[in-house]
Amino acid sequence: MEDHTETEELEDMMYQITETSPSVETRRGCKYSPLITLADEYGGISHIVNDDNCYVLVNGSHEQGFDTVKHWYPEAAKALSTLKCSMNIYRRI
Repeated sequence: MEDHTETEELEDMMYQITETSPSVETRRGCKYSPLITLADEYGGISHIVNDDNCYVLVNGSHEQGFDTVKHWYPEAAKALSTLKCSMNIYRRI
């Protein structure tokens, strides 16, 4: 397995941060307002959304629909690190 260093730039990765979509709906009917949207060159789209003060990754395409996922790929994790954590999360703990 290849080791990725901290200096690796997002520009070298498959998914790129793009204009944030105003909304996304999963195949189960959940609607979200994305915080960050990423896209790849093959039509794949990912959205980082907030669900009950937790960050969730939603993957898919406009043709096949979107679902939440358990596994975060490196580009999504790097994009997540650019978000400022809401103090509401800390107040609830």
